[in-house]
Amino acid sequence: MEIAGNATWALFIRDITERKKVERMKNEFVSIVSHELRTPLTSIRGALGLIEGGAAGELSPSLQRLIEIACKNCDRLVRLINDILDVERIESGKIRIDRKPQPIMSLIERALEENAAYGTRFGVHFRLCAGVPGVEAAVDGDRFIQLLTNLLGNAAKFSPPGAEVEVRALRNNGSIRVEVTDHGPGIPKPFHAKIFEKFVQVDSSDQRPKEGAGLGLSIARAIVRQFGGEIGFETEAGKGTTFFFELPEHRSAEEGAGKGAPRILLCEDDPHYAELLRILLEEDGFLVDLARDAAQARSLCAGKDYAAMILDLFLPDRHGLDLLRELQEDPGVVTPPVIVVSVAASRHRNAVDLPEPVSAWIDKPVERTRLIEALYRTIGERRGRPRILHIDDDPDILELVSAILRETAEVFSVRSLADEAAWLKRISFDMVILDIELGEGSGLDLLPLIEEEQGIPVVLFSAYELPPGICGSVAALVVKSQHSNEHFAGIIRAILERDHALSGRRGSHSPQRRQA
Repeated sequence: MEIAGNATWALFIRDITERKKVERMKNEFVSIVSHELRTPLTSIRGALGLIEGGAAGELSPSLQRLIEIACKNCDRLVRLINDILDVERIESGKIRIDRKPQPIMSLIERALEENAAYGTRFGVHFRLCAGVPGVEAAVDGDRFIQLLTNLLGNAAKFSPPGAEVEVRALRNNGSIRVEVTDHGPGIPKPFHAKIFEKFVQVDSSDQRPKEGAGLGLSIARAIVRQFGGEIGFETEAGKGTTFFFELPEHRSAEEGAGKGAPRILLCEDDPHYAELLRILLEEDGFLVDLARDAAQARSLCAGKDYAAMILDLFLPDRHGLDLLRELQEDPGVVTPPVIVVSVAASRHRNAVDLPEPVSAWIDKPVERTRLIEALYRTIGERRGRPRILHIDDDPDILELVSAILRETAEVFSVRSLADEAAWLKRISFDMVILDIELGEGSGLDLLPLIEEEQGIPVVLFSAYELPPGICGSVAALVVKSQHSNEHFAGIIRAILERDHALSGRRGSHSPQRRQA
């Protein structure tokens, strides 16, 4: 600036010591929240979920209602804590994104399934209107689910009761565009420029009829940017809003795909239904061989070892059960476990005389979740019950995980590093579930011993994010309080099946299993 015709410079010095101190105190507080609130919340929510599911016996209607209220508010508190922690990590650059090519439709379907109950609370139904089967993008699966969950939750809250929220996935010039459309009141113009900012709520009145802290869209934008994409919205007053994001399409999906994955024989003569099932199975990581008739199925069974067979009963050259009986009675053929998927499955299940029983009977049209769960269960039963070693210094978490995985595996629970080391030397396990922060040290110190003794997958189940450089040493990180009981069990089952398929290729360690 100029003063009396002379150029003058002004220098301002501010002491930001106090501001830095406040920021440090905030970070320390967030760290305490991360561990000290997430762990007990996991126990509370898990225990309530088991009670709600009937683990403690049948509940009276009034008690059932009280449990539902407790579960709902516990979930709300978990979401709020997770949102606050996510904002802190985003601002500090500590958010962990593990990007890898994944089928987009599988993630979208999972997000819709997991959020269906949330939509029901508002009288809203989520509907998938358009998809891109087989298309992949390089994303972090859990963060993608979180991104879509935030958009679905926002749409549900601003939709009138009885309305539909429409979800579309489209290809757009080398990108994948995902849209979430509601039919609510639209976004007022004064909010257009700041809708993705923190703590912004379109209705900012003191009554605040819409729940939430106004963080969901801010977190969604941060995740999309981490994926190398863009996010935006289109809105019209009185008609609704479409939030959309675009991600680069991954073009090299075939490279290395399917290594070690379980191979399924799909015996189905309807070409359209066969293609639908094939896409569904491949999106969940299975390899699929298709047989159009009984003769082709018999030929494939004679030449390959399949993890399971999906069988239609009405084939053009023979009834499916006649084919199955022939395969089971032929000593030269290794018959895989069979899942019958047919319009007449229920009618035949109690009137069948076979040398070996059918693993599952599923009526058409098949529900994706039911079929995938039946496959995992069938493949697991073929090789016996897996063993999991779980270490955590919180006895409530140990009891909760044992209850959640009771139908999946035999769980051995220990509370100390020394005990776990002893167990690893006595018994062979299929997996280790490990907390990071333990009272006597870090669970990460056991990773070299686990690799040396058994070389099995490790799942970190902790209130903390994964430290840098550890990604390649573990099969998964599950952050406490961020997953439902069912989702946690699904993660564990998927890793067990994936590792079993890989061990089958390199030679299973089961014959050398050491007994206690």
